[in-house]
Amino acid sequence: MGETPVQKFYEGSVVFVTGGTGFLGKLLIEKLLRTCGPSKIYVLMREKKDKGSKERLSRALKDPLFNELRKIRVNWEENIYAVQGDISEPKLGIDDYDWEAMRKEVNVIFHMAANVRFDVELKPALLSNTRGTREALQLATDCTQLRAFVYVSTAYSHATRDRIDGTVSERFYETPAPPDAIIKLAETLSIEKLNAMTPTLISGWPNTYTFSKAIAEEIVLRNHTNLPICVVRPAIVTCTYRDPVPGWVDISCAFGPSGLILGMGLGLMHVALTDLNVRIDLVPADIVNNTIITAAWETNCKAIVQKRHQSPMIYTVSSSRNGLQIKTVQQNLELLKKKIVFSKAIWYCFAIITKFKLLYKLITIFLHYIPAYIVDGVCLLLGKPRMLVKIYKKVDKLSYALSYFTTNQWTFEDQNTQNLFKNLSPVDKQIFDMDITAVDWEKKIRIWTLGIRKYLVKDSEKSSVKLIRVIIAANAMGETPVQKFYEGSVVFVTGGTGFLGKLLIEKLLRTCAPSKIYVLIREKKDKGPKERLNQALKDPLFDDLRKLRVNWKENIYPVQGDISEIKLGIDDYDWETLRQEVNVIFHMAANVRFDVELKAALLSNSRGTREALRLAADCTQLRAFVYVSTAYSHATRDRVNGTVSEIFYETPVPPDAIIKLAETLPVEKLNAITPTLINGWPNTYSFSKAIAEEIVRTNHMDLPICIVRPAIVTCTYREPVPGWVDLSCAFGPSGFLLGLGLGLMHASLVDLNVRIDFVPADIVNNTTIAAAWETNCKGMLRNRNQSPMIYTVTSSRNGLLLKTMLQNLEVLRKTIASSKAIWYCFGFPTKYKLFYKILTIFLHYIPAYIIDGVCLLLGKPRMLVKIYKKVDKLIYALGFFTTNSGPSKIKMRKTYSRTSHPLTNRFLIWT
Repeated sequence: MGETPVQKFYEGSVVFVTGGTGFLGKLLIEKLLRTCGPSKIYVLMREKKDKGSKERLSRALKDPLFNELRKIRVNWEENIYAVQGDISEPKLGIDDYDWEAMRKEVNVIFHMAANVRFDVELKPALLSNTRGTREALQLATDCTQLRAFVYVSTAYSHATRDRIDGTVSERFYETPAPPDAIIKLAETLSIEKLNAMTPTLISGWPNTYTFSKAIAEEIVLRNHTNLPICVVRPAIVTCTYRDPVPGWVDISCAFGPSGLILGMGLGLMHVALTDLNVRIDLVPADIVNNTIITAAWETNCKAIVQKRHQSPMIYTVSSSRNGLQIKTVQQNLELLKKKIVFSKAIWYCFAIITKFKLLYKLITIFLHYIPAYIVDGVCLLLGKPRMLVKIYKKVDKLSYALSYFTTNQWTFEDQNTQNLFKNLSPVDKQIFDMDITAVDWEKKIRIWTLGIRKYLVKDSEKSSVKLIRVIIAANAMGETPVQKFYEGSVVFVTGGTGFLGKLLIEKLLRTCAPSKIYVLIREKKDKGPKERLNQALKDPLFDDLRKLRVNWKENIYPVQGDISEIKLGIDDYDWETLRQEVNVIFHMAANVRFDVELKAALLSNSRGTREALRLAADCTQLRAFVYVSTAYSHATRDRVNGTVSEIFYETPVPPDAIIKLAETLPVEKLNAITPTLINGWPNTYSFSKAIAEEIVRTNHMDLPICIVRPAIVTCTYREPVPGWVDLSCAFGPSGFLLGLGLGLMHASLVDLNVRIDFVPADIVNNTTIAAAWETNCKGMLRNRNQSPMIYTVTSSRNGLLLKTMLQNLEVLRKTIASSKAIWYCFGFPTKYKLFYKILTIFLHYIPAYIIDGVCLLLGKPRMLVKIYKKVDKLIYALGFFTTNSGPSKIKMRKTYSRTSHPLTNRFLIWT
């Protein structure tokens, strides 16, 4: 909460929303609560059908729209307060007590409520939409802490007949009569008299709705002095495009363009009154929502410097710059015919389109009314309710109401909205994306169709899966620079069945559409590469991908080999295949055990890197090679409390010489000289990675190569699911939590004042993927003598003390305690090895020997002493990094992308 300018603006604020149970209103509330942290949201609610305001609010908050928010925030409904009222009443129908409370508290007002029926009589339209705006402005004037007032109008408020085929600018236009006079007429004249005057009054406007919104804008203009106010004008609002879920609509959308698709899908509607050559101005609801939220922020920013006589800003949300002809909509719907046909359809799904009203009338008689009267007649004879004629009258009404907008076109100027988007910070541009030019209409129409199927027809769960698959396909179609780089590429991964390797494969398949992923896999415990790959792909990590993409496994090919062998243990046939096909290599495999003997560490981690580079040098179509090292490769004892830079450091022995030693000397002799060789390094793992980096430096000529150095990798933070770990993580920091939760571990060797460098696995993964792209971008420009780029993934700039971590664990003690715990969950942290040893004797080994002795007498397997020896080994291995003598205090300097392209895109965050 509150990390960006827009979020900081809303953090802790009090917001008042009219129309909060409407389509856009619900979307606004959800987004504010999910991303901005307001302290309260007041929602104006009127009683309806014997349901009170609180009951109506509770019902609105059960919408599937809030499902994501429900998952991530507990008791989020407690921030929302219903205020009884009615926009058609003076003072919005709010009683004095509530008015006074809001007057003192409210910081931001969103006036979104309106009577949106095109066929409503002028009197209710004016009282709700026009006088209601005046009353909302009165509340704004009374508010003592107001920062912004946003009035949501419509792009068609001044799309009058005389402006057809012209431009509607982001400015205020004259109205035919003063607002106060028009409101006075609505308040005093009877409905009959006002109806008789309506054609004359609204001359030039297509309906009472757009006319009443135009008058409301004039009220805003006349009452803006001393108020931080703006107007947002959305065009025709359709389903969400991305946020919070693609395709969301609610039942109110059935009375707009979504109703046309709904009618066709149900086999009810077979004729449409439209001109195929007209450009229809559709806009996704989430883009409109983001504009509304950010417009309030910018209005507040400008309020201090704005001159009193300056007109309020108008932000038009239009697709004029990303034009969509009705012909294109029709063609896409034709292609999607099978997806449009709902299981609840009552007849064949087809439609005849015409712009001629007479022909439309004739077709409706034959295809709508005659069948409807026949069916209703049969229902009458059978004693069933007659519905069809009534439905077709509503369909007819909707078609005529929309025909003004589907047979004419306007160009809506949106320069203010463009400037608003440009003024946002880079992160706000991601959170509040409002770039209409990025909308792919073909995908949008598919999403829209499936959204109607899911949220309005409630056809089946299958539609949910289909909808998600559409989004996944959209995400993986190469729209961004990073995606385009990977689209259709061939990738080779070593360590693909490891923790980071599986995460890499999942993300590439979910977002980047490579044509093939080759995975190096060795035989293990009598299991071949294919069997081991299939076992790895059963990990819960891939559950979402499994639901979203059919036959996703077909893109993954196992390659038998072993990083500790010459040529990675790959046979000549596979080597040749890889040599000719591979575009990107991710060398991630390593022996990560801290206590492994030097020979094994060097053959796997150092020589393995040399052999991977040998393959890279042979590849004829290589675009990038990424070597995943560790931030601790040069976190040696002499650099404790110092800085490890993103540069190459000297190693004590040339790589070829050290590898030769590993190849020729027996294990015993190499073990004897290990302390001398790795002097300064805490273990063979970090030493062998340092040697591997030197191999990269000395073999980088003519290769597009880079190094990624992650610090201590922990579970995923966000994607594809938060908190994912696998079994291999039990031998790292996750093992501490596991031991505590099982009641096994009661002593730890740590210094509470040390800053531990944890990084989430998904952030490491995104860096790895994006680094390959940037390496390719820089490949042509690189000087041969220039060293490869090094990308360190560290939390140095967002430090975490071990003390803080343990305090949080103490708070979460009940959560940590596993149902399989064998003893109480408690632990004693100490930085003194002697004290740690004493604690382990009393809290670990004595109980363990007692229990194992009992197991021996009972003929049960003895396990506890063996487990504690492993725990002890793990703690001593990690002790270098968790005490003062280790490099936990070393500052890792991070380098950002130095290209003009940020490592971000519209669907994904490579951060």
